[in-house]
Formats: sequence, structure tokens, C-alpha cells
Amino acid sequence: MYSPTRTMQFPSRARRQPYIGCLNAFAQSHQATTLQMLSDDILLLIISFVEVRDVLIMRQTSKRLFTLSKLRWVWHNAIKRHILDRGLPIPAGGTDLKMLSAEQLEARAVHAAKFHDNWCSANPTARHTLSFSADQYLPEETLESHKSTVSHIAFLPGCSGQFLVTVVGRIITCWEVPFDGSGAYRIADYVSPLQVEQLVINEDSEAEGTLAYLTGSPAQNDPAVVVALSLDKFHGQFLEISRLRSVRGMAYPLHTMHGSYVVLGNAPTIWYYQGPIEAVSLHSSHPLAQIGEIRAVKIVNRYMVVVRENCMQFIYAPVWRGRRTAWSGQPQLLFQLSPTAIEAIIIHRNAGTEQEDMNDWPSTPVTVLLRCREDGIEMIVQFDLLPGSNKFAQSSAEEASLPSSLLPFARCRRVNAIPVPPSCRKLHASSSGKGFCIQTRHINSRQSSYPARCLLGFHVTARSVVAPMSSEGTGKGEQPKATYLGNDVQYSEKPFYSRRCDMSEIIQRKYAIVSTAFEDTAGRIAIGDRHGQVEVLDFA
Repeated sequence: MYSPTRTMQFPSRARRQPYIGCLNAFAQSHQATTLQMLSDDILLLIISFVEVRDVLIMRQTSKRLFTLSKLRWVWHNAIKRHILDRGLPIPAGGTDLKMLSAEQLEARAVHAAKFHDNWCSANPTARHTLSFSADQYLPEETLESHKSTVSHIAFLPGCSGQFLVTVVGRIITCWEVPFDGSGAYRIADYVSPLQVEQLVINEDSEAEGTLAYLTGSPAQNDPAVVVALSLDKFHGQFLEISRLRSVRGMAYPLHTMHGSYVVLGNAPTIWYYQGPIEAVSLHSSHPLAQIGEIRAVKIVNRYMVVVRENCMQFIYAPVWRGRRTAWSGQPQLLFQLSPTAIEAIIIHRNAGTEQEDMNDWPSTPVTVLLRCREDGIEMIVQFDLLPGSNKFAQSSAEEASLPSSLLPFARCRRVNAIPVPPSCRKLHASSSGKGFCIQTRHINSRQSSYPARCLLGFHVTARSVVAPMSSEGTGKGEQPKATYLGNDVQYSEKPFYSRRCDMSEIIQRKYAIVSTAFEDTAGRIAIGDRHGQVEVLDFA
């Protein structure tokens, strides 16, 4: 069948020329507004306001932006503006930034930004996973007496998450876990005479590779031994620094290790394990402190915050500016808690560029999360300790048991309570405000549906307003100060890790996951189970 064809007629070149001339004239008149016509100084100023991930995208658009994005000033400014000012930790943060090259600054900024964006996303996902066996048999052990459970696991501070300490039975082992995924390497082993019951790692990054463990008979009146160890990486061994032998009621449990001392017992007791060696018990005359067990201990500048099951204590830190301040009769401030705390964590976020170590109390809020039972419902209750400079936080008789002039903060305020399942256990938190807890949930997949032990994350962000400056206080170079109203805790709805469990684990509450550790500078989580296996998750 014949179908007529349609002939397309195009204008001649002479007829098209006026349109092309108009476009060229328009481009020449607006040539100064294109990005390529801007000077390098203006482009660098624009790049300084761009997020880290956007800088990596911009460098792929042109050779000029690629060259500018390789400058050291760009990444030094990115670390200061987008990492440190936001309170985010960076790998090898103890290193002087002035001594790092442009490539080293870029690697640290990209690593910190990737971890933060991944953790705060709707669905955090581990980018790399590494598993290895930490189980080891001793020559004198039998099959009946051998224990393969990874009872404790922790990262060494100041090592960017590459050194991991595990406890299996009586063996304390230090592992090196590089980021290239090549595997885990055994660095040093230490064998305790008795089974290791507790282990704490020194929180001070300057005291690299020091830890303390508790061992002894489980009877209340029998002696217990606390040993402080130091890791010698060069020779691959643990060296014993000091040893404390005491009754179990005084030494158990271990709470924290900071600098040259260990906080232990229910009094609590301060054990200075470096010379001169001594132990000081901080007994309180208040009845609430005498009957309440300690749930968490945190060193916040010159104060030691002690969260008991029924109250919060505020004591002077054992060491302040190089001097020992702990004595048995020092003043103690208490704040009563309701309901009774089963578990607690204290979150003191880094303030970024501010020199918090020179202040009595930080200028940012300190958050206390309590896992408790109220009216038969398990929940996580949030308390905020607001800084003293907060004008919006005036003390009231309903929320403060002491006058605000006697407290190191302006106000202790209960913010909210989040219901959690009864299987919620083991709250973890870091100095950057990130943390997680362990719960049992029902997981639905494409092929099956099963119960699993899950890790759910959360992150803490500060709520602040910029206070207007008075006309008398305005001056050149002065910036308006931010007033903090509290912290917001945002919980993730989806777990970032899950492991299937059977009904016997749920009924007996003896789950395969026994110990966990969190390193926020590297974005790593370590998980130890009952079968001697360790799993390391990388989120950066």
C-alpha cells in the first residue's frame, strides 16, 4: 500500500545565523556569572561552605576544580568547619593537624564524614565485615573446663580502632585489625591465674595501651585482685604495672579507668595504680548513696558523675590539673532519680573548638540515659544536665533538690521516656553522641520470618539558639554565643545488625552475642559471641 512521505524542510544557514548570533551575544553578556570565570579565591571560599562529600563530587566536574580540591587549605578548613566544629571525632585525633599533609587531612575528613552520614542515615549499613576466632586452648585445660566465650571486648583508645582487646576465659589478647581487610593479627597474650571477671580500658588517649582487670573468688568476703596492665607493642607482651588485693565488696565492680586511677567498688573507691599507690574510699553520709548500686561513672572535666540506681552524685574528679583531689570527706551533691535505674550511660559530647578541659563544667549539655521500669513498662528515660550559663534553665523546686548555686550545672531536666522491649540490654555511647543498644526483634525476610538479636543505633544532637547580643557588648570580631536548650536523642527504627537466635536463647536469656565494643573515631563495632568468634563491622 502506498503511503506518502513527509518532506522535512530545514531553514538555510543564512536564516539560522540570526539566532546563533543572539545566543552568542547573550553568552558574552552573561559570561561573568559562569563558575569558570570566578577567581580562585572566590572558588575556594565557595568550597569552604560545601560538605565533604560534595567536594569530592565537585572535583570530578573540571580540571580546575580538581586542582583546587587538592589544596591543603581546603581539607584543613573542612576538618575544622565540618568535623571539629560539629563535635565529630577524627582518626588519629591526637596528631597535630599542622603536621599533616593534604592527602592525610583529606583521608581523615572523608573517613569521619562517611561514618557520620552512614550512621545518621535512615538505614545504617556496615560497608565491610571481618570475622576471626579469638578462642585459644591452654596446655593445662581440659575440654570440660575450657570456656570459649568472648566475655569482654574493647578497643584501645588513641589507636584509631586498629587494636582490639578480647577476653576468653583466663586469656587477655590484643589484636591488630587493619582497615585493608587482610585479617586480624595476634599482638600479645596475657594469662591470668583465675578467670577474668571484668575488664576496663583506660579512657585517656594519652595513656595508650593500659587496662585493668578483676579476678578472684566469687564469694562476697573472699579477696579479689585488680591488676593494671600496660601493652608493649614492640615486644608483643603485657606488662604488669600494679596490683590491688582487697575484699570483693570493696573492689567489685570495676567502673572506669582514667589516666592514673581506677574507679571501683560501690563506695566508690579510687585506686591510684601509679606512684604513690593508694586507695581512697569516698563514702557518703547520704542514705540514698549508701543503699543504691552504681550504674555508671563518667569523668566530666573536674567532676565525676556517678549514676546510682536511685540518685546521681557529683564528686570532684580524682585528678584535676595534675593534682589529686579525692579524699574521703569531700563534698558530694545528690539528685534523686525516679524511677529506679537498671542500666545507665552518660554522654558528654565534645564541644569542638572550645577548650572544655579548662572549664569546671562543659558549655554543652550532658545527657544521661537510664534504662528502667516504670508502671511495668521498660523504657529509656533521658535526663539533660544543662550548662550553668544557660539563661533559659532556671532552677525550680520541682526539678532540683538543691539550689542551682550549689550544683555544677544550671538544671537537671527529665526530657522524655521511650518505651523499649524487655529484651533491651547493654547501652553503648561515645563522646561524639553516637551509640546503640541490643534488642530482640522479629525479622521478616523474603524467604522466612525469625527472631533475631539486633543492634539499634541512636545519635545525640544539641538543641541551641543564638542569643542576641546587647548593644553594649557588641564589638569588632565578636560572634553571638549559642545558648543550649538540651539534647535531642534520635533513635533508629531499623537495626544495622541482626543475628538469628532460637527460642531457647530467648527463654533462658542466654544469647549468642555476649560482648560488644564501639569505636567512634574509626566507625567500628566489634561483637564477641559464645563460640569464640569476633566480628568487626566498619561503617566508614
